[in-house]
Amino acid sequence: MNSRIGKCSAYIENIDNLPDRVILDDTPNNHGHSFIDYMLKNKLAVINGRICPLNNNWTCISIKGKSVVDYFVTPQKNIDNVTDFRVHTVSELPESYGLNRGVTGRVSDHAILSCSVIMHPTHCLYATPGVDTDPTIKTCNSQPQTQQQSPPTMPSRFKI
Repeated sequence: MNSRIGKCSAYIENIDNLPDRVILDDTPNNHGHSFIDYMLKNKLAVINGRICPLNNNWTCISIKGKSVVDYFVTPQKNIDNVTDFRVHTVSELPESYGLNRGVTGRVSDHAILSCSVIMHPTHCLYATPGVDTDPTIKTCNSQPQTQQQSPPTMPSRFKI
């Protein structure tokens, strides 16, 4: 979507309790306004610039300029579970991982985002009663143990 949300707010001030967000890109676009509406309706919060703001950076760097168009979002009620956020620009990755020898070709102008999240097994979709309710367990089952659920269906306008 390449949404630019700029300084637009995706929460209700004095009602939603969220940390302030450090904003690098203050220019919104039409996709950004749609994204903000979606986040407001679903009580979602942008992680970029809000968690570990010193690790925030531009997510798209090209000959056209710099912008923030890629985001991590979380339900507002889970914001305290996000413990780390980083933007890794593509230019820093080869050097960081020793991959700069002999690499040729075009690389993406989008950064790679990473975050760390504290997972609570009781919040998992497929938690096994009596097994996954132990708070010391850090992972969740990836498959349901009892009842099979059918996969979500795509609206017809999105089907290929």
